[in-house]
Amino acid sequence: MPKKGSKNKVNFTATDIRRIIAGFLLIILAAWTGVSVISHVPDDYPGDSRPRFTDLFSPPRPFGNLGGASGAVISEYLNSEFGYLAISISLILLILGFARLISAGHRKVVVAVGEVITGHAIIASLLALPGGSLSMSITGKYGAVLASGLKSLFGNIGAYFVNIFIFLLFIAAATRLDIMNSLSAARQGISRSIIWLSGRKKRREARETTSREDVLADYEQRSRQKPAFTGITGSIIPGDSAETREELEPVEEAEQPITTTSKPKGGASRMEFIPPPIRREDIIKSQNRSGATETPPTLTPPPPAETIDPKKLVRDLPAEEIEPEKPLTIDREPPLPEPIPPDSAQTIVPKKPATPEKPTEQEIEPPKKTRGPYHYEPPPSSLLIEPEVEDVQTTDAALQQQARKLLETLKSFNVEGEIKVICPGPVITRYELEPAVGVKVSRISNLADDIALALKAKDIRIVAPIPGKGAVGIEVPNEIIQTVRLKSILDSEEFKNSKYALPLALGKRVDGTPAIADLTRMPHLLIAGATGSGKSVCINSIITSLLNLSPEDLRLIMIDPKRLELSVYEGIPHLTAPIVVEPKDAALALNWAVEEMDDRYKRLSDAGVRSIADYNAYVKTKGPDEGLEKLPYVIVLIDELADLMVLVSSEIEEPIARLAQMARAVGIHLVIATQRPSVDVITGLIKANFPSRIAFKVRSKVDSRTILDMGGAERLLGLGDMLYLPSGYAEPIRIHGSLITTEETERIVRHLRNFPNPFPEDMLDFEEAEAILAAEGERDELFWEAAKIVVMYQQGSTSFLQRKLRVGYTRAGCIIDQLEQAGIVGPFQGSKAREVLIDNLETLDELKKQLES
Repeated sequence: MPKKGSKNKVNFTATDIRRIIAGFLLIILAAWTGVSVISHVPDDYPGDSRPRFTDLFSPPRPFGNLGGASGAVISEYLNSEFGYLAISISLILLILGFARLISAGHRKVVVAVGEVITGHAIIASLLALPGGSLSMSITGKYGAVLASGLKSLFGNIGAYFVNIFIFLLFIAAATRLDIMNSLSAARQGISRSIIWLSGRKKRREARETTSREDVLADYEQRSRQKPAFTGITGSIIPGDSAETREELEPVEEAEQPITTTSKPKGGASRMEFIPPPIRREDIIKSQNRSGATETPPTLTPPPPAETIDPKKLVRDLPAEEIEPEKPLTIDREPPLPEPIPPDSAQTIVPKKPATPEKPTEQEIEPPKKTRGPYHYEPPPSSLLIEPEVEDVQTTDAALQQQARKLLETLKSFNVEGEIKVICPGPVITRYELEPAVGVKVSRISNLADDIALALKAKDIRIVAPIPGKGAVGIEVPNEIIQTVRLKSILDSEEFKNSKYALPLALGKRVDGTPAIADLTRMPHLLIAGATGSGKSVCINSIITSLLNLSPEDLRLIMIDPKRLELSVYEGIPHLTAPIVVEPKDAALALNWAVEEMDDRYKRLSDAGVRSIADYNAYVKTKGPDEGLEKLPYVIVLIDELADLMVLVSSEIEEPIARLAQMARAVGIHLVIATQRPSVDVITGLIKANFPSRIAFKVRSKVDSRTILDMGGAERLLGLGDMLYLPSGYAEPIRIHGSLITTEETERIVRHLRNFPNPFPEDMLDFEEAEAILAAEGERDELFWEAAKIVVMYQQGSTSFLQRKLRVGYTRAGCIIDQLEQAGIVGPFQGSKAREVLIDNLETLDELKKQLES
């Protein structure tokens, strides 16, 4: 056990001691050399007398040099060779001494010494050019040699120009000066000065002309007001100056606040956060708390139309910093009384040619208009389990003790600091440590395992540093973990008062506040984690929070290859298709979503709007006259992407990428989950289009980097503990996922089955689609890929397809025959390649739609 007084001692090795001694000796030698050179006295060795070594021990006479006999000897040698510029030798010794003391790198030392030597040579040659005794005393023989060399090469005048040019280059290189920018700035400054000086006379004349015109106008106005005195007194009426002062004084008073209001800019009160020892966000009674005094700096306040209650300032995830273009155009629920801004509806007039182009659609849509108003009741929160009330009154002392133990652990590793804030949450407690000056953050990050061992914790996560704070967050699991129920999130004021179009109840943050996000701002969500970490529960919570929307506002497509997780939702009115369990049906559903996206873009283009919110606002104002209907949001949920990527990766990767790239504006969003976060499942094409991601506990840091592009998910606790990375943010947010049980889900589904589907005619029938494909002759799986290759290269032969598709000759021949039946290539022509009947890919896409319809 170390002694008390040994904690702050610095242990020096023998090498360190020798280095320090050498540094001080070099500094002392530099000082002595500098004093000797500066105090050089020529009379110490007059005439041709030269210093001798014996003069150091038996000086022939007293020396005037401040360095004594040794100073006189060394100064005589140095001044004869280098003149008074020999002071640069002292400067070199000084650099070497300080370099030894601070252990500077060899490269920096060499650069510094080289700059001193180069500068000495340039200055010596420049000062030695005039010649004479003065130049010799300043530069010595060394400068005279350099000057004579320059004169012999460039002549007397050329030597000056060359030397000055080299001197300027040296100054620019030594000071890292950008010459071109400096010359440009100087040229601009000179031109501005010339322009200002040339316009000074014009401005003065203009001011004089303006003042004369003002006086004449003022005189004419007073003359019209007082005609009895104008003929007698003219412009020198006794009351004139007073009247003029009365008119001018208010102007000065009006201008005075302008100058004073700009001064208190620097005197604005700074919001200094002085945290208490423990900051508690009252986890259990979150709906009744009113004493919140702190606003996390990484979160922006909600829209000002709601409230300025401090607890509302921390209610939503930081994703809300990215404000939508027109937040008031979101029509989330029909009963909302807020008017839609008519900007898009007024500035974007429906195009007249759009009405005759779609006569058939107008004939089909009137039956939808005749449908009566749809009645829908969201699932009441009484169907969910009440959150448990747990006793947390005795935890303050335990938190203080844990903080002291944490500080002792850090001090044992020579890490000094102070815990500023203790933030207890339902699952973990975050200790905000402010490191002492000189403590590297990386040292604290590398102590996660040691801290976990000292605190006997399951795992420790270190956030270094906390975004927006000068502190390091150390997240320690609680001994008693509280269950975060979904009901506590849905009943919170934050969720009820949110203006989000697609609100998602994710759970609670570290401090116990509800974590709510908007799917429209994500705009797509990727969820990944190990088996049993909480992915399926998170998806159920997301679905339940979305079911507050009417089926007229929200449509769902659920793809569940495992046949277990999402099958419970079969029969709810929000479904656009039955629960998809077959991989081939998943490809059909995604292709339908792509076609729906293209169709919606055509509708938006015809209406002249740019987003689904603007289109729905346009429908409210113009829709009844043109037979248009509001577009609902469409959400595609995939519970297990890994299984689909193994079986039908070539068929689903392209539609997923297209939807992720383009579907946001038309209200189609993707929520994809996988339990295998590997690069062959989360491919680069998919990952690039999912900026918002949720990572549950994974097995390794490699998996965490695959999901979040950083580590951290491997240190989560599991059971719903997640890291949420919003779009546009560099650091993830830790959230404890809300729990919804199977019994709660079944009660909600039973409630929803009492309401009919408002769009029964739009339900997808996968059996009918498969029957149509079978009737078309059971084309090869590579049929359309082969068609694209043939059209792109305009070459239709069996051997060509065999090489491009890497298939056998027999299969390639069958594909060529199918292409001939479809009218893509011509008949067999012997040894010649078949003629390609389609010129471009656009025509091929139209043919594909015709064959599939």
